[in-house]
This record gives sequence, structure tokens and C-alpha cells, in this order.
Amino acid sequence: MSGELVEALIRRALTLRRLAKQLGNEGEYDLAMVMVEQAAQLYIKSLFQEIAGYIPKIHNLRRILSILAGRLEEAGCTEIGVKVREFVVDRRLELSMMEDAYVMGRYGIGGYTAETLNKALEALDELISLIEGVRDELRRGCTND
Repeated sequence: MSGELVEALIRRALTLRRLAKQLGNEGEYDLAMVMVEQAAQLYIKSLFQEIAGYIPKIHNLRRILSILAGRLEEAGCTEIGVKVREFVVDRRLELSMMEDAYVMGRYGIGGYTAETLNKALEALDELISLIEGVRDELRRGCTND
């Protein structure tokens, strides 16, 4: 069951990513940003489900990634934990935009543009690569320092 849930979360995340691009092409940038944020959440949470057997009930992307980094470091996977933390620092602006879109893209006037959407999509793609890299490292036994 756990493996099926992980696969479902990944599939949903990738579908949301595809829908975000479609919405962006239609000029619906606010809703597209909501899709990007949701895709990011689901992708991160798929890893939590895989490695910890649960999905955190947190919606703040930077907080979820910080918890993930801490768990990895506690498990002796310091190097990949640091990579996660570096991603949060490097993509702080885009992650913050995505977090804002969680509320503003639904209920407010987000005022997102094609440029902000493209930056968010780029950050999402980097996040997906990062999470897949973490998965690979963990499957290899997380050889460290």
C-alpha cells in the first residue's frame, strides 16, 4: 500500500505540473501558481511517505524541506541533508512565492505573471530533481562523508 501511495503522489504531482504549464499558456497565472505549489508539496510528501511512512500535515514548503533535511541528517545522511538545506536557501524567493500562491492564488489577487510562473516552474523542476537524487542516495545506502 505504501508504495502505491508514493506512486500516486508522484503521479498527481507531475499531473499538477503539467496542468500548471497548460494554465500558464492560457494566461491563468494565479491558478497555475497554485498548481505549482501543490505539485511541490505532493512531490516532497511522496518522499516522506516512502522513507518515514507518513505524510506531514504541514503546508509550508520551506518548513517541510527543513524537516526533511533534519531527518536526513539525523539518519546520518548529512551530505544530502545539506543539499536540501542549500536548495531552500538558493530558491528561497521561488519557494516563498509558491507558499503565497497557496492562499493568494485561490482567494486573492496574486498578480502572478508569465515570468514568475516560469521561475516557479524552474524551481519545481529543480525540486523534483533534488528529491529524486535524495531517493537514489537513500536507495544506495546514503554513503556519507
